[in-house]
Amino acid sequence: MVDWVNFLQKEKLWSNDDPLFPATEVATGPDQRFEAIGLARKHWSNATPIRKIFRDAFPRAGLPYFNPHSFRNTLVGLGQRI
Repeated sequence: MVDWVNFLQKEKLWSNDDPLFPATEVATGPDQRFEAIGLARKHWSNATPIRKIFRDAFPRAGLPYFNPHSFRNTLVGLGQRI
C-alpha cells in the first residue's frame, strides 16, 4: 500500500486530496475503440471495479480478501490515533 501511495504522489504528482483508488482513464484508440490509457484523477462511480481488482489480487498475493472500505476504515482509525 505504501508503494502505491508513493507512486501516486511521486510519479503522478497527486495530492492527499486525490483518490487513493482512481478510476481508469479511457480514450479512443487508433482503431476507434475505447481503451484504458492510464489513471483518471477522479473517483470510481461505484466500488464494483475496485472490489473486482481486490478479489483477483489478494489471492495471488496469498492473502485473504479485504474489501476496499476496510482500508479506508484502517486509515481513519490510524489518523485518529496519530
